[in-house]
Amino acid sequence: MNCSSYRNHSEGLRPSPLGCTEDRKWHLFILSSIFVHIAGISTVLLVRLILWTYHKIQFPKYHRHRDTCRARKTKNRSLSHRSSFGEIGTQLKECLGDSLSGQRISGRTIHIVIFIMNAAAFIIYSLDANQLHYELCRKGLEVCVPISDDPLQKVDLVFNVIFLCYFISRFIVSDDRLLFWFELYSLVDIFTIPPALLSLYLRRHWLGLRFARCLGFLSLTDVLQYLNIIKSSTAIRLSYLVTFFAGFVISAAGFIHLVENSGDPPLYANQQNFTYFECLYLTIVTMTTVGYGDFTCQTTTGRAFMVVFILGALAVFANAVPEIADILDSRTKYGGTYVTRLGKPHLILCGHITFNSVKNFLSDFLHKDREDVVTQIVILDQRAPNLEMEGLLKRYENQVHYFQVSTGII
Repeated sequence: MNCSSYRNHSEGLRPSPLGCTEDRKWHLFILSSIFVHIAGISTVLLVRLILWTYHKIQFPKYHRHRDTCRARKTKNRSLSHRSSFGEIGTQLKECLGDSLSGQRISGRTIHIVIFIMNAAAFIIYSLDANQLHYELCRKGLEVCVPISDDPLQKVDLVFNVIFLCYFISRFIVSDDRLLFWFELYSLVDIFTIPPALLSLYLRRHWLGLRFARCLGFLSLTDVLQYLNIIKSSTAIRLSYLVTFFAGFVISAAGFIHLVENSGDPPLYANQQNFTYFECLYLTIVTMTTVGYGDFTCQTTTGRAFMVVFILGALAVFANAVPEIADILDSRTKYGGTYVTRLGKPHLILCGHITFNSVKNFLSDFLHKDREDVVTQIVILDQRAPNLEMEGLLKRYENQVHYFQVSTGII
């Protein structure tokens, strides 16, 4: 088979010409991200230097000590001239800050939409990564298909344009614009957006670091809080641990997929043809110290990464998993909160809670000779109910609610 002219029509979502992968250009995609990162940091530093120099020239040291009438007029005139530009920037920052704030519906909606788009972008990456597995004679992770012929690339490009607008908005409202370029979500945007835009010019795209979109899953806790799905500190902590653990494993699998399918430069030796899910399987097997050996890293870069990953995975696995287990174990089925029902009063029963005391109270309070009682009974106790108590609660499950609480609450 002539690999240079081969087009894959039978598998996947797109036809893929492979001849252009003989001349790999993955380094251009990485350089675009590095250039944007350095240019952004340099621009912030340059603006700070210009403002500092302007301040020194306009208000020299002797003016601060000799505040003459002429100096005051010059200073006020300079401040009034500069205020027009400052007010515009301040108003823009306040407007965007209010729009992105989690205290407003607009801000919460934007955060939720961005989270969903991050998840969708990662799904597109995983589909692309698995699609490459079926392309014969595949070399590297570059796909030489114009955007007009690839529906997934069109959707991914739209996502990246929206991510770019969101990135600029966050940069404007940032308090420290220099530190902004080193934040986690900023680095994710820097290493995914420029390569996506560069693909329009090169007429090819590179899977490369697109797996970094999975780090957007770390904001799942904020999304669940915005939706009022989790409220307690225990649930929030559990969500943080689970998302961190999942993000750690998923991102490691993406990096292994990158280095193993690319090979060791400059000759791209030891290249393998892994799907993303095979790499995910490899990371989980390695993290759990099972090590079946059916999938292994062959590249030097991959093996070096696995050394670091194993050390980090042991620390994460040893700390996060036991804490997750403790939190799940502490969440009994008799925990939670009681929500009052419309039109139905409730009565709290606490103190010396035993099977006989509760049985006698319920048989008297809910006696059939009484009129229909709509009062809900809430029982609070430090201990979980025994088998006899559970049987009693099942008989009155529509009106009796049992909660196991700590000592300080009763």
